[in-house]
Parts: sequence; C-alpha cells; structure tokens
Amino acid sequence: MDRNRNLGVLNTDVVDENGHIFYRHNLSYLNHGVNAEVWRWQYDGKQAAVKIFFDEAYHKGMKPDVASVLKNLHLVSLPNIHSILKKNGNSSGSMDGYVMEYLEEDFHAHFLDLPVENIVSSFQFMEQDATTLASHHVLMADVFPGNMMITKSGQAHLFDSDLYQICEDCSCDEILDDNYQLLISLIRLKLQQDILHDLDVPVMDCFAMINAIDSFFSFEMCSCVPSEQIQSFFQSAKTPRQYFKKFGN
Repeated sequence: MDRNRNLGVLNTDVVDENGHIFYRHNLSYLNHGVNAEVWRWQYDGKQAAVKIFFDEAYHKGMKPDVASVLKNLHLVSLPNIHSILKKNGNSSGSMDGYVMEYLEEDFHAHFLDLPVENIVSSFQFMEQDATTLASHHVLMADVFPGNMMITKSGQAHLFDSDLYQICEDCSCDEILDDNYQLLISLIRLKLQQDILHDLDVPVMDCFAMINAIDSFFSFEMCSCVPSEQIQSFFQSAKTPRQYFKKFGN
C-alpha cells in the first residue's frame, strides 16, 4: 500500500453504473484495508457503504463476473451489493468498487460474550448465504476472523466478498461443501484467536481450550453443518466464556 496515500480523503464525487452520484459531502470515512477504503453514504434518511478500490489495486478487488452475480442475490449475512462503481473509466475487465448494504459494527461487543444462540443463528445466516452462493457456482474465500464483524443487532456477519470466485467446473454440492468447511474453519480460528487475546484466561487453561477447539472442529469431525457443530460444542452454556470457564475448574 502506498505510504503517501491520504487515507480518508476523497477528492471527487463517486458515480455508479446507474448514473447515481454519491456526493463526497454525503460520504464519511469508515475504514480501509490493503486494497480499498470504505465510506458511509447518508442522504435523506438513506444509507449505504461505498467501497472504493485504490487506483493501483482495483485488479485485486472483486471481479466483475462475481459482482454481476452477487448484486442479483439476496444475502442475509454478507452485505448485499447494490451497484458497481466505474469512476475511472477502466476497461470492462475491471471496476473501481461497489455500493453495498451498510452494516453498523458494535465495537464494544466481544465474541466470547455473545449468547450462544446468537452465534448459532449468525452461522445459520452464513450457511444460507453459503448455499445461495453455491447454487450460483460462487466459491467463498478469505473467510477468516478479520472479515467478520459483530453488528449492533448482536449478530456476527461476514463482510468481505472481494476474493470470491465463479467455479463453473465444480458442482453446486462440491462448492457448498467447500463453503461450509470455510465456515467451520472460521469458528475454530475465531474462538482460538479470542481466547489467545483474552487477558482473563490463564495460560494453561488457554492451551487446553485451544486443543479442545481444534479437536472438535477438525475437518475430519465436521460431518454436519457448522451451526449444528457449534450448538453441539457449547451444549447448554449461555456464552462461550461461560463454557470455557470449566477448563479452570
């Protein structure tokens, strides 16, 4: 990423493929990643998130063929894509970003303190999206804890689909299986990551928890859908933190 780039500075209005103008005075900076910035658009009671790829990185963003599929789908965990940006007039093989549904993140929420029922329902929504995507031959990718957020509704959402791919040579069932395996990996990594960074967890207990998570959510053991695995793992515990307390007893 260019160290001289002025992050959070937008020097022009943004126009989408339908000719809708997103005036820069209605856009407020949210965050950025390696390849893009995300802005919040608000006007007349409406809002959306506008993702703009950096000039030298647009080719690393979502591919137009994937975008054309996603913007015609109804997704329930991932933000829905509304339209495509073409602000720089690049070739038909590229795009400059897209306008999507705005999800309001709860920066104070902690995954280990979410009700288990919320985590289960969150992954059920992710499974719905995984199934919808698979039915259109879309393979998920880059599904890891850094691309998941907890919203003000208390639900965990995936929010980055830039590296998803169209796999016409694979069957829908094969793609769905791969998508589900990514979700299993997501819950495993998220729990382990949060435990490692939680100062309330003693070191010895931490290793026991990580091993338990690895064992239960191993690829060989994942014979059912992710949400069912999660429900089975936590049993009657109300939150992940409550469940993991047993390792200290």
